[in-house]
Amino acid sequence: TGSLAYQFKHAVLTAKFWYQTAEREIPPTLFEALSDAKQNDNQTRMYISYDRLKGEYSWGLKGGILTDRIRYNSEKIDVHADNRVLTGFLKGHFDKSIHPDWTVGFQGEVNYVTAKTENYQSGEQLLWLKNAASFTYENGAFKSNLQLRQDLNSVGLMPFVFQLQNKIKLPGNFSTSLQVGRYYRFPGIDDLYWQPGGNADLKTERGYQGEVGIAYHFQSEVIDLRIGLQGFIATISDQIQWIPGIPFWESQNLHAVLNRGFDGTFELRFTSGRWHFLHKQIHSFVRSTEDKVDLENKQRIYVPKYKSTFNLETFYKSLGVILTWNYVSDIFTTADYSMRINNQYWVDFELLYKLEFGQRSQVKIHFGINNLTNTDLMMVANRPLPLRHFSTGIKYTLHAF
Repeated sequence: TGSLAYQFKHAVLTAKFWYQTAEREIPPTLFEALSDAKQNDNQTRMYISYDRLKGEYSWGLKGGILTDRIRYNSEKIDVHADNRVLTGFLKGHFDKSIHPDWTVGFQGEVNYVTAKTENYQSGEQLLWLKNAASFTYENGAFKSNLQLRQDLNSVGLMPFVFQLQNKIKLPGNFSTSLQVGRYYRFPGIDDLYWQPGGNADLKTERGYQGEVGIAYHFQSEVIDLRIGLQGFIATISDQIQWIPGIPFWESQNLHAVLNRGFDGTFELRFTSGRWHFLHKQIHSFVRSTEDKVDLENKQRIYVPKYKSTFNLETFYKSLGVILTWNYVSDIFTTADYSMRINNQYWVDFELLYKLEFGQRSQVKIHFGINNLTNTDLMMVANRPLPLRHFSTGIKYTLHAF
């Protein structure tokens, strides 16, 4: 990962580059006794942005290229696939204060996605045009934001969507929030064209969602405490999901889906001299059901009811240690609900070191031990995740003022 920023009098020019590669051995499927399959994943993200802020208005442009490449090789079944997806985008925004309490904004984006080689029907491609407007009102303890969006792609006009967010500060460091909206998700290029299993006849997923929450925030010179609880509900039509099949998975539109549940967060920061401590918890409960009589209100496959994360971070000067405990409850894995993955616990460890060269440049060195507990993990049936494994990386940032 690398980033470079140049700051002008009223603007900032930023460039970033991110690259990741991973190699893994693929375990046998239910229909194989042994497997010699290996997969290599490569991802690249590159973009450059320019943002200008002056007086009552701001505007910016951002363009980039994203590449994803998957190479799969198996001598046993004589499969040698090399699949590539290339995404290019250009987007811009303009925001202006039209009144002490009001701000309006406009956003536009062009996306081009192309995929080709063995596992696609041909050189498939999608072109997107995204247009949005936002209106923000803020006065004292009340803030409201309305976003409107209309997209067009190479298939046709997408559903009109909106999102309304309200937040009110209450006495005693409390605040409450309310959010409602309509959204859609057009099938991705893999959902449509990946072979085998893609479905070029998929419908656009669409739905309505709402969320209400309450939060508490206390801050002093040494302590920063944040506690939040949100309840949510979403109704979805034609939800897109990959369904396990024989022998291949297939992308399908589900019947009407109802999601509801709660999210809870707890975050405590403590600072003493050069020591910094952070304890963070995230807990979620989700009931996700499909409107089909034969499912008897059962939890949807591959949607766990409970998830929790406990995070402990300790930093002294430039050295940091992070320990994360994770929990995922039972997951159903077959369409007839006859099989499931039992609940899973595991711990991750991370060591960070930061070097600063004056005020202009910074280097972050990372070393991690993922799945420190060496737990047998599986989020997709018959696709075990790695046991204890290691990761390392370097991030360089340069600010030219």
